[in-house]
Amino acid sequence: MRKTTKLILFLVFLILAILVVLFLWVEKTENILEPVTFGIPNVNIPEKQTNFSSFDSGSLSLDDENKIDFREKGNLVKNNPGMEIGTWYLVYEKPGQSALNKKLIFSSESKCTYEAITKLCYETQMVRGDRVFVAGETEENGINVRTIIIEKRSE
Repeated sequence: MRKTTKLILFLVFLILAILVVLFLWVEKTENILEPVTFGIPNVNIPEKQTNFSSFDSGSLSLDDENKIDFREKGNLVKNNPGMEIGTWYLVYEKPGQSALNKKLIFSSESKCTYEAITKLCYETQMVRGDRVFVAGETEENGINVRTIIIEKRSE
């Protein structure tokens, strides 16, 4: 009977230890995935959910919307070999081609959406490896970003 009691106590302790580890892991994961605020206090930009299959340009005028000629889904990279240091790029794919990349050019009108919250972008708040959708205007030296939708945070 003593062996049975020790075994039961051991199993209870083991289950409690597993629950504590699981709880700590979930807490850490939730903190990583909190919505990004982009450091802009009290900016009243309407929240808008945008889906990747049909880009909704929201408050852009028809003329502005017609200028958007780049719409791609890919991953954000920065400081990769052969790329301008300190500059964000989108790496994306097209059927039959090797990986493509475009330099991202941000303006005061560039907007970022994460978890259905749209705010002005500050490029320092993005994370290398984020899975994103980018819509903007093609320029000689890159893409003038109008909208970035962060689909999945890099871990």
